[in-house]
Amino acid sequence: MKLTLKVVLALECLALAGCMSLPGHVETSTSKFDGERQVQVDPGWLLNGMSTTVKLGGFWTDKAPDRFMLSVAYWGTKDIEAVKVRIDSEVVDLKPSGPTQFYTAYNNPESSRRFGVPLAFIYKLMDGKEVMFQVSLSSGSFVEGTFSTDRSTSARPAFRKALFKISEIQPDKVAVR
Repeated sequence: MKLTLKVVLALECLALAGCMSLPGHVETSTSKFDGERQVQVDPGWLLNGMSTTVKLGGFWTDKAPDRFMLSVAYWGTKDIEAVKVRIDSEVVDLKPSGPTQFYTAYNNPESSRRFGVPLAFIYKLMDGKEVMFQVSLSSGSFVEGTFSTDRSTSARPAFRKALFKISEIQPDKVAVR
């Protein structure tokens, strides 16, 4: 069993024991300052066989209701240079919304970069039969992960929950197609 799968399983056990939230956790918040409502998706795993080093999360705000800010995270300290998404046979290059951020999550170094997309793109991700992400790193290498899987800590179930929460805030938005 690969080390990353062991780590994922250990994180799931900790979450089930109440020590932390699972990857892919979805939360809604309302600002006391100005009433802004947000739906936040903690990054969930993009699986690559039995291992993974890539996660996908993001957030939506009712201040920009037709946009979604994706957050692509890499388990390591390399700069995320580019992200491509393949939805069935269509390939989309995502445009970054800022530089790569570096931080520590659960005592492991991570890199993260945001990509603003139309909310309609999130629906396309959900509707796709085979959806994969390719993350190009500063070392000249790349990592890949599959979005179109429904494992409890993977990204797609969290995005399904997020779309449902968005539709509760803005009923004109469709929850899940």
